[in-house]
Amino acid sequence: MRNILLLLCLFGLSVAEMKLYNENGFYPYVLHEPEGGLAKPWPMVMFLHGSGSRADSDFLSHAQWDGVGWLLGRWNRGVRGDAETIAAQKFFSLLPVARVSKGMDWNNNELMNVINQVKAKYGNDIDWNRFYVSGFSMGSFGTWRFITGNSDMVAAALPSAGYLTDGDINKVAKLPIDYFCSDSDDKVPGPKCQTTYDRLVSIGNRVSNFTRYPSSMNIPHSNSGVRDMSTVPFTADALRWLLSHSKGNSNGSSSSSGSSTSGSSTSGSSTTGSSTSGTTTGSTSGTTTGSTSGTTSGTSGGQGNKNDWDFCSSNSECRNGCCSKQWSGDGRLKCTPGGTQCVSGGNGNKGDWVYCSTSSECTNRCCSKKWSNDGRL
Repeated sequence: MRNILLLLCLFGLSVAEMKLYNENGFYPYVLHEPEGGLAKPWPMVMFLHGSGSRADSDFLSHAQWDGVGWLLGRWNRGVRGDAETIAAQKFFSLLPVARVSKGMDWNNNELMNVINQVKAKYGNDIDWNRFYVSGFSMGSFGTWRFITGNSDMVAAALPSAGYLTDGDINKVAKLPIDYFCSDSDDKVPGPKCQTTYDRLVSIGNRVSNFTRYPSSMNIPHSNSGVRDMSTVPFTADALRWLLSHSKGNSNGSSSSSGSSTSGSSTSGSSTTGSSTSGTTTGSTSGTTTGSTSGTTSGTSGGQGNKNDWDFCSSNSECRNGCCSKQWSGDGRLKCTPGGTQCVSGGNGNKGDWVYCSTSSECTNRCCSKKWSNDGRL
């Protein structure tokens, strides 16, 4: 995939929308304007890539290897029909590129220099109340460092496969953070990420989410951009979650406040990748039930104002058509078709809402691509 990207960049195909600036500076950076007539001022996301994407040349190509940059790279290659790439077009995107010769850390002062260049270039075209920071691996560590040093600038953050190593965590006590790690990650262990999230909880942060993919899901740190921590967390729903926050509302609201771990479901947390028997409240007046056999049922209360599988900030948003936090598998409420969860047909080896690589993996218990709304089983 990365060789294809490099060839596209070398021959100038389908990358006109992404422009490289500051080529001789400390951090060269790529800017991508939203397509489709998105009204100004635009929300902006700064994505910090992982160490494997560092480069001393071919910066435009390397900016498209991880996370948001990877989604935009797909868009520019013509992969435009899935929910992730469409969601990525809702932002003005800033993609700095770290040089191999500058080491393994993102530097806050140099990142601020890049941001100030963007401010001078675009001015009021950017909605600075909706400025988001995201990153993978080295970029996740950089995200934590940036938001603890500049929390007053940021509306929300999305770090994947990294944890806080320095900085004052108290600075982000009210900042919404959508945080992802994996127990199959051999470079950034899930338990270390858990420690950072537990510190967030201990200082009273109730507007953040933590998803810790269990080892049964086999999501490695890096796998050449195929179902790894540089790609899996960057779903359409995660990007929409970022967009649901601005500095005007971040301190008091978030689309959810649960923690996803690989342990059992408890109040305020949710099991990722496993299903347990029980009955949970799925709406303000209805219930959603499930069992390990895959049989599910729900109460539908009408046509809500969210699409199928969209996250809801409250049960009432879907008028009794939400899945409960226990069954959604990520600590968030989701709308479902007609109030039910998923077509079920047997005892599969994956839990409710877990992605499958083939239909047989769940023995007819996968949600179809039609309903999952993200092109995955």
